[in-house]
Amino acid sequence: MKPPTIDHIKREIVTRRLSLSPKLADLAHWTFEHQAEVAFGTLQSVSRECRVPQSTVQRLAATLGFSGFKQMKAAYQIHLAQEASRRHTFHRRMLDVQSHADNVE
Repeated sequence: MKPPTIDHIKREIVTRRLSLSPKLADLAHWTFEHQAEVAFGTLQSVSRECRVPQSTVQRLAATLGFSGFKQMKAAYQIHLAQEASRRHTFHRRMLDVQSHADNVE
């Protein structure tokens, strides 16, 4: 089965927020607000930063449809790479537009 995407994570956080325990809801919100920490951190660093047991981080990952923290971490890495690529493409297009405008004048 294909791992969930960051869009899946967003939907799951929104749709399940009310049914999550307060601790899981806070952790879910934190992971979305601190995507780089999830993508490049460790299970230990995330649990330490959030002041929750590692099992809570694993439980959130499973609740969101991942096999565990490693799979959730990979989804955040992919998302951040895609976002960086989009920003780079947008920036390059803006430079092309600016260059074209400068040549027209």
